[in-house]
Amino acid sequence: LSAPFATGEDGEGTVLQDRANAEMMAAMSRPPPETIMEFAAQEPLPPVGRKGHAPLPTQPLDSRDSYEFAKLVEEHARMRNAGGNPLMNY
Repeated sequence: LSAPFATGEDGEGTVLQDRANAEMMAAMSRPPPETIMEFAAQEPLPPVGRKGHAPLPTQPLDSRDSYEFAKLVEEHARMRNAGGNPLMNY
């Protein structure tokens, strides 16, 4: 059994999924060198943080900082996986 209207082919006999995959792969391919040069020539972004304060760190300050961050991530994941209202999951 098959549905003649759902064959997945266009009028030229090309399978639509193959065409979609080819278009996706073309979009995900490496950009041309001109585009890379344009990005490289842009002004760098300023560091993240409030004006008048030190920028946010991009590396752990010490072992305690890493441990506390890991515990926060663990708690966040626990709340997200619990579902529902996170304020009521305690």
